[in-house]
Amino acid sequence: MHGAVRPSLRSRVTGTIAVAAALVGCGGPALDSVVREAQVAPEAVVRLDDGRAVAARLDGPLVRVVDFVRGPDGWRVEERAGATSPRGGSVSAVSGGGEMIGPWPTFVFGAAPPGVARVVVAGIDGVGGQVVDGAWVVASRVENIPMGQIAWQFLDAGGGVVLSGEGLYQAP
Repeated sequence: MHGAVRPSLRSRVTGTIAVAAALVGCGGPALDSVVREAQVAPEAVVRLDDGRAVAARLDGPLVRVVDFVRGPDGWRVEERAGATSPRGGSVSAVSGGGEMIGPWPTFVFGAAPPGVARVVVAGIDGVGGQVVDGAWVVASRVENIPMGQIAWQFLDAGGGVVLSGEGLYQAP
């Protein structure tokens, strides 16, 4: 039976898909609709795990870090951090530790000047960094990062360094 699916296997797979689809539908709206309601561009969302995502968005002179957390009643939206960020570029951060903070205790975020496609933050084993509508965020599982030791680079679409530095930054 090369290339054919046995009927018993087909029914188990179909049943598994049906159960998975039913579970996804339970517990409130899907992540994509919650993201739209939070006025976040879908491409700005960084999936951290099955029950957590984060994004950064510009809101006037502020960059806001929006946290999406799945609970028993669906996805909830929390603002994790925010900072005044000039459009010429900025690097801000919040970092904590302990069980109360959760498995993603560090967010490095900011605004990027025109021409920057990605921000890389060294030494924090982070995820994210894509620039969408001028804002970016990198999340990390590393706790209590000293702000002065954050090394960062703003990269253009070709990977060239546009701006780099250490610590927090606000464009003049």
